[in-house]
Amino acid sequence: MVEFLIAIGKVVLAAFAFIWVGVFLIAFLIILSIAQDKAEQSARDQHERLRRERNSRN
Repeated sequence: MVEFLIAIGKVVLAAFAFIWVGVFLIAFLIILSIAQDKAEQSARDQHERLRRERNSRN
């Protein structure tokens, strides 16, 4: 009986660990997506600024 309870406890702990890994993976992917969006916006802003500077010289 004790072995059975220990086995159930291990399964429950493994399930919680699996869920937490999934949660952290999703959070990591969301953070990467936000960082990528900010980097793309910064590149667009820099491109636009350089284009305006080039046009103002002509």
